[in-house]
Amino acid sequence: MKPPLNVNYVRIDGINIRYVDQNQNQKPVLFIHGLGGSIESWNYNIGPMSSRNLRIVALDLPGFGLSDSPKIKYSINFYSDLVAKFLQTIGIDRNVSIIGSSLGGQIGAEMAFKK
Repeated sequence: MKPPLNVNYVRIDGINIRYVDQNQNQKPVLFIHGLGGSIESWNYNIGPMSSRNLRIVALDLPGFGLSDSPKIKYSINFYSDLVAKFLQTIGIDRNVSIIGSSLGGQIGAEMAFKK
C-alpha cells in the first residue's frame, strides 16, 4: 500500500504519536484504527475523503504503527483521553466527525459520551 502524505509526529504526555493531517482549513474528520491497525488501515479512505474538501486526520494509537509503545495500562479511557488531548494539540476542538473501526469505534463512542 502507498503510505499516506504529510506524516507528522506530536508528543502528548511523553508519548510520540504519528499522524497525518490533510486539508487543514476544512471541516475535520478523524479516523481511528482498530486493534492491530495503524494509519495504513485508512489508505483507501484518506485520498477520496480529502478530495471532498474535508480535513482528514488519522493517527497511530500508542502501541500501534509507528507511535510509541510505552509499558502502561492501556484502556478505552486512556485512549479516549489521549485522543482528546491529541485533537486539542493539533488545533481541533471537540466539533469533529469521528470514523472508527473496531477499537477505534469504541474510543470514538467514549469520546462522544464524555463531551
